[in-house]
Amino acid sequence: MNKSIKKLITYLCKYFNYNVIQLQSSKNHYFWAAKNDENKKVFVFTEDINTEDLEDAISMYFQNNEDKQNNKFIKVLVVKNAANIFNFGENDVVIDSNKKEVIFTSEEIKDYIEEINRCLNILKSEGDIKNFPLVTISIIFINIIVFLFSAFLSNNFINIDPNVLINMGANYNVLVNKGQIYRLFTAMFLHAGIIHITLNMYALYNVGPLVERFYGKLKYSIIYIASGLVASTFSYFFSGSVSIGASGAIFGVLGAVLVFAIKMKNRIGKAFLKNIIVVIIINGFISVTVPNIDIYAHLGGLLFGIIISWLMFFYITN
Repeated sequence: MNKSIKKLITYLCKYFNYNVIQLQSSKNHYFWAAKNDENKKVFVFTEDINTEDLEDAISMYFQNNEDKQNNKFIKVLVVKNAANIFNFGENDVVIDSNKKEVIFTSEEIKDYIEEINRCLNILKSEGDIKNFPLVTISIIFINIIVFLFSAFLSNNFINIDPNVLINMGANYNVLVNKGQIYRLFTAMFLHAGIIHITLNMYALYNVGPLVERFYGKLKYSIIYIASGLVASTFSYFFSGSVSIGASGAIFGVLGAVLVFAIKMKNRIGKAFLKNIIVVIIINGFISVTVPNIDIYAHLGGLLFGIIISWLMFFYITN
């Protein structure tokens, strides 16, 4: 089986609740396919430009299965060199495995290949620096560098001097009111101590790569930064204390995971959705009960993360 075809089928099964089936032509040629009984779609894959055997295999499947009339069969041709393909009309979908993108699809099935596009998007993401979650690791690295600098200025790694945090850009209403709006941004990269940054970066490391892979690096960056800014804004309006930390942005990322889990619950299972809800509830409880935690920043980040991710969800394959 072609490596690209194998990965596409694997991801269709993993993320979209497809099952692997095999089709056989009258000439004993075999084709791999992915079938979803919920949405009644079957993607049949081939790397052979000559699709005569493929059509024959689909016909043979029709003869041997009673549910043939209930399924939409979509033929997917996966090629390494799309320049050699001239007669696109014989194939429902043509994929360039090098570019990892759909280069042709017949008009009648454009609305049926959403899962294919998303799987290709995941494949593209995996190809970036050998599966390295670049944005997430970069954010963690920046936070650590800023923390080390603040610890050096405080002469204390356990608890950072509040004056140092204010001088480095903490979200402090008195100074924001004087026009230092940049503090709504810089506060996202400051932490009060080693435990504070460790917990935040551990949380980001666990949820960040999932959002980065599914939504893409650019949209993930927008979700993180915008959620952090909204979190800082909520803190500014509803809390009078000095506010710092990445947790507001991380709650925005949790909101993105929640949207993904809701939208995909019928394909990836409701257990994942339940787990995410439990994680959010636990973190919300901690935010309310533990002293010196900015609940308003967490709430603002979570709400905005949900809103922006919901708007982005249908456009992640763009």
